[in-house]
Amino acid sequence: MKLSCILLLVALMVCNIQAKKKKIPKFEPILEMREVTIEQIQSERDGSFDKQVMYVTFRKEYVDSKGLLEVTNHYAEGLNNKGVVVDEYVQINARKVGVVITTITDMMEIKEYSKARKSVLMVKSGEERIIGAHVTEDEKKDLYSTITGKKRKTKGKKKKKTKQVNDDL
Repeated sequence: MKLSCILLLVALMVCNIQAKKKKIPKFEPILEMREVTIEQIQSERDGSFDKQVMYVTFRKEYVDSKGLLEVTNHYAEGLNNKGVVVDEYVQINARKVGVVITTITDMMEIKEYSKARKSVLMVKSGEERIIGAHVTEDEKKDLYSTITGKKRKTKGKKKKKTKQVNDDL
């Protein structure tokens, strides 16, 4: 009798936990993204706080090997599995995608998710820039040089010419 009561109680708890779990909608792959400029996407927002745009820049090697649409689909599927609701993905340039969202909690989730993705070079949200964890030192230097507008020297340091010492004593 006691055993059946315990089993019934456990079964009710399991049902309750499953009912509370957030239902994740099925992922629909992105078939095409519209191309926009940053100015266009900002004008579509009309200064409202309802829509937020985060800019995700993917690493060059991933975009070159798989293509921007496939890399974005892989990224979007991961966000979907995390429960992030994205209104739209828009293409800004060859490596940058705008992620249009409506809630601040989704914005925080995108930042945390992007830090762990190998394909992500940088996430920009307003003035905040987050560099991906897997970015190499050269990619960081290139990125900072494009942000600051200064050209980065691609060659190593110049070696100073030194006089040769003759040991003819």
